[in-house]
Amino acid sequence: MDMMKIIAASFAAIFINNFVLDRFLGLCPFFTVSKKPSSAFIIGVAVTVMMVVSCAALYPLNRYVLVQYNLDRYLQTAVFVISAYLLVQGTGYLMKRLMPDMSKELFSYFPLLASSCAVLGAAFIVVRGNYDIAQAIVFSFSSGAGFTIAMIMMSSVKERTDAAGANGARTPDAFKGLPVSFISAALMALSMYGLRGILK
Repeated sequence: MDMMKIIAASFAAIFINNFVLDRFLGLCPFFTVSKKPSSAFIIGVAVTVMMVVSCAALYPLNRYVLVQYNLDRYLQTAVFVISAYLLVQGTGYLMKRLMPDMSKELFSYFPLLASSCAVLGAAFIVVRGNYDIAQAIVFSFSSGAGFTIAMIMMSSVKERTDAAGANGARTPDAFKGLPVSFISAALMALSMYGLRGILK
């Protein structure tokens, strides 16, 4: 994989095929957890790490075990779901043991990551797209970076709408909460969609 292909694949995964705004994966933390930019960044980094770990671990498991013994058609989903859950929980436990001084806020997100469709979705996309291991790692890291950017953007929007309400320019009652978040997400998705013409 040459450098231009790596750059193009990374740009596409971050902006054009953004996990939240294009693939609609990882919407739960996007709409509920991203209330502060700091929290959004932490969970974005955690999702990125888990995407890379899960893709790096599930790629050989699928290729050398499931495909080798013709089990991928029947057991792939079940094996991926269980393996992704165990990987997230194991990584969380390992980080807690090795880095006990890290913010407890990060560890509180690991139960959410264990059931995150973004982490699992990255592994399925890598397998269904017949990526090699290098492409899988580049894709998972770039997708996690795109997820983090989307989380920070949404948290910034929420901060601004909350600040506007405190300054007297309040959001109409019918649009408070999720409605204004949906509208904001739609506008962000449209802005990302405008980048599709860059890569041919």
